[in-house]
Amino acid sequence: MTHPPSPSDQELRNLAETNLKNSSDGGYIYNMLVEKCFSDCILHFRGHTLDEKEELCIFRCVEKTLNATQRIRKTTQKFEYEKSLAEEL
Repeated sequence: MTHPPSPSDQELRNLAETNLKNSSDGGYIYNMLVEKCFSDCILHFRGHTLDEKEELCIFRCVEKTLNATQRIRKTTQKFEYEKSLAEEL
């Protein structure tokens, strides 16, 4: 089974930072992301570094959470736009 390349810490930080900068509730999203991905992916404290399985889980969790947040934000913006158009009539 081929795994996607593990993102570097800097890539994860950049992705999260970009998403959070575009969000008015960035602090909440960041905290939710950290709590969810940590509790889902880090099951044992065996060492100072993550093993391959934990890294892959964290990568997928961050990616899914950020994608879901972006979809929710776009849908909300669409409804707000449509509501403002309806109010103009």
